[in-house]
Amino acid sequence: MGNAIWLFLALPKWYFTTILDPFGAGMLTAVPAVGVLCLALGLVLAIFHRSPRLWLFELPFLASEGFVVFAGWQRGQIPSAGWLLLAFLGAQLALAVGLVAYAKRALMPAIAFALFSMSYALFASFVAGMSLADNWL
Repeated sequence: MGNAIWLFLALPKWYFTTILDPFGAGMLTAVPAVGVLCLALGLVLAIFHRSPRLWLFELPFLASEGFVVFAGWQRGQIPSAGWLLLAFLGAQLALAVGLVAYAKRALMPAIAFALFSMSYALFASFVAGMSLADNWL
């Protein structure tokens, strides 16, 4: 249980601090840094579009958080979880595409939020993969 709570709280901190040094660890920090910029852009654009449908983009974020909680509970129990990580990323991509299509008139903020969601999902799957295998950098 402690690992699940720790990852739940640590993932957003690790993700959002990448904006301070976007190329500090190469792609490992560049992808989340771009995602943070997409989130900021999406929030600014959402203010002008005021579409309640954009609130649904919380779902991919919550799914990523839930996935790392699961990985924290299962720490070290699934050493070869590549199939699970790919299934998670595929589901996240399908959800992001579906939400962009559903947003209709707020297309630009929806695309920005979808890019944020996918970068967060990639980072979450990286962290979850380390936890599931209990093999940390």
